[in-house]
Amino acid sequence: MEGHKRKNVQEDKEKPKDGRSRMGAVASSLFAVAAMALGWLAIELAFKPSLDESRDSINKSLDPDHDPDDELDDGNNSKPTKI
Repeated sequence: MEGHKRKNVQEDKEKPKDGRSRMGAVASSLFAVAAMALGWLAIELAFKPSLDESRDSINKSLDPDHDPDDELDDGNNSKPTKI
């Protein structure tokens, strides 16, 4: 048994030299990008009404031709208050 040498632990964990580790990194990157895209889509769909309103408000405030004084307010927009 003295002639039998035990392999070094690092020798067992050598990376394959045929490029499999590089393909694993590419696959992991693609998976991460796909997961982020699906997450973004889920957030867009879940909060669509509030996002649309806020985007419209931002567009109105950034539009140089928009004048808030031109909007008609006939006083019927407020709800009656309870006393």
